[in-house]
Amino acid sequence: MRFAKPARTRIHLLTRRLLAVALCVATAVTCSPLSAFADAQSDLASATAQLEQIGSDYQKLQEQLVSSTAEVEDTKSLIEEKHTELTEKQAELAGHVSSEYKTGGASVIKLLLDSTTFNDILERVFYMDKVSAAQAATIKSVRDLKAELERKQVEQEQKLAEIQQQVDDLAANQKKAQSLVNSLSAEVKQQLEEQAKNNAAVASGMESSNDAANGAAKVPVDGDGSTNNNTADKSGGNVTPPAPNPAPVPTPTPAPAPDPSGGKTTISSPIGYALAQEGAAYVSGGRSPSVGFDCSGLVWYAYRCIGITLPSTTSGGQEMYFRTHGRFTTNVNELQYGDVVFFSGHVAFYVGGGKIFGARTFGKGAGTSDMRYFGSFHGGGQLYR
Repeated sequence: MRFAKPARTRIHLLTRRLLAVALCVATAVTCSPLSAFADAQSDLASATAQLEQIGSDYQKLQEQLVSSTAEVEDTKSLIEEKHTELTEKQAELAGHVSSEYKTGGASVIKLLLDSTTFNDILERVFYMDKVSAAQAATIKSVRDLKAELERKQVEQEQKLAEIQQQVDDLAANQKKAQSLVNSLSAEVKQQLEEQAKNNAAVASGMESSNDAANGAAKVPVDGDGSTNNNTADKSGGNVTPPAPNPAPVPTPTPAPAPDPSGGKTTISSPIGYALAQEGAAYVSGGRSPSVGFDCSGLVWYAYRCIGITLPSTTSGGQEMYFRTHGRFTTNVNELQYGDVVFFSGHVAFYVGGGKIFGARTFGKGAGTSDMRYFGSFHGGGQLYR
């Protein structure tokens, strides 16, 4: 039987269409898994590359902030020292003026009556013809110390402004990392977590994403957006101690060598009160839960919670106090759980295994870190009872 030409053409077209459909079905059945696998691998490769870059930037930002934080803490120690010296010299000058008054010095009486401010008194006394050499030297010391103190305070304000920009950059990095990680499938996230075990840049990128949830980088570096580093305004007044976190059981350590000072015992560590502040924002001059903490402020707060007021709110001042009022060692192997440990521009609590807990740096919440992260170890210990 022969078909007309138009009929044969229609049959050929229908046959081609059927073959095309069959081929598409076969392709879909055999190639879709491969395509999906290729897409997953592509997503992982892209995410890894992006996270490595974010993590590398995050590492650099944190290194800058750790260095800047140490500088701020050191400057805070210098300001405290200058303030103490200035107070002592002002007291000495007041003693000179009081002595002159008691001996009936008419010129001093007139000076006191005519002067309206302390600076005015300084100006008038400095140029009095009959001022003694001792008075002149004291006045000059007061003037020099006051000028030095003001200069250090200006430097501190400038440094805090620079740090605020660094923290803003840190927050932007965290937001970028969080956005990337949240956009990934559970499978890709799991693979990235595995990579992070052997890839420091990926691990840092994941850390940046996790830190974003804490919100510490969104807190102004001095707590209220100003650059006033007056710690007295940030003390929180009377401290009402919260219930401390249960202290983890420390790794047993060898018994310490006999105390050469005569067998004094040390106080129970306040580390539980410090651990209760995990995640608290790092704030310059901060020493209360309502504001935040800097490294020495957290140590001051923890001791205040057990009824001890440390005479200093700087790491340098606290180190001097611990060296002279407690068990102190420069040997890391002799540290005990809960000891207060000191570094250049940093102080924290020792939690064993080469780890320390404390207020770490701007843009990061209080937490646990490797002690090598903070550079030169000065020593550590605990106060005597």
